[in-house]
Parts: sequence; structure tokens; C-alpha cells
Amino acid sequence: MLIRLGLIVVFVGIVGVFMGTIQPQKILSQIPRLPRAHPQDPEAEYLRLVESKFRRLQPLSDEFFDTCSPDPHTARSCSALATQMLRDLRVFQADLRRASVPASFARADATLKRSIARGIQGFTLVQRAVRTHRRSDWIRARDALAESFTLLDRTIQALAAIAEP
Repeated sequence: MLIRLGLIVVFVGIVGVFMGTIQPQKILSQIPRLPRAHPQDPEAEYLRLVESKFRRLQPLSDEFFDTCSPDPHTARSCSALATQMLRDLRVFQADLRRASVPASFARADATLKRSIARGIQGFTLVQRAVRTHRRSDWIRARDALAESFTLLDRTIQALAAIAEP
């Protein structure tokens, strides 16, 4: 019953917009807007960006390493997780390109960018390994991901040292 009522309201709203009796601009213009806060501390802003991306990637990464292997039975889930990781790493990479990097974080940022690039390469190799089932592709993927995680560990240590003097 509630679903029908909701559908009727949506239908009436759509008809009202098309007929001109409902003007969404007037409704939306009356909604109060909060002013956007200007970042006070560029270092804190950068750390928030990195931490939010880490929180998004960590569960995917854990799931990937828990379920993915050269076993053909895990190929489908492995490929899907590699695709998700690639998408999120590319978004992270794009966000870092747009971010303003405080001078104190320049070295850590460069290391982080190299880590992400190597991670993208590694997950691309994982997708190839899933398709080809070749041991050499799996080994290359493993090596690329290991290098990516080594660089990521260095980044985390550098950021922690800077953030907490």
C-alpha cells in the first residue's frame, strides 16, 4: 500500500512538472544552503583525502588477498575484485592529481603516486593472469603488487612522521 502511494506521489509530481504546475526551481531555491567551509589547514585536508581513500580501498584489498589466487575456481571473483580495485585506484590517482599538496608532504605524495601507479599495473596484470592462466603473469602481478605495497608502507610511515612530530 505504501509503495503504491509513493508511486502515485511520484507520478503526480512528474505530471505536475511537465504541465508547469510544479516548478522545481522555486522549491529548490527555498532550501537553505550551508556555505562551503574553506580548508583552514592544507595538511589536514590532504590527510583527510588520503585517509578516506584508504578506508575505501582497505576492505577491497583485504577481500582480494583473501580470495584471489591462481586457482581457476576463483577466477571470476578475482577478476571482479581486480576490476573494483583498478577503478578505485584510478579514482584515487585522479583525486591526487587535483589535490593541492602541502610542501611538507611532497615526498610522501610522490611515493604514494608511484605506489598507486604500480598498484594499477599490478591489478591490470592480475586481470591478464585470470584470462591467460599463465604462471608467469601471476608472478609479474604478485611482484608489481608487492612493490606497490612496499611503497604504500613507506608513504604511510612518512605521512605519520610528518603528521605527528
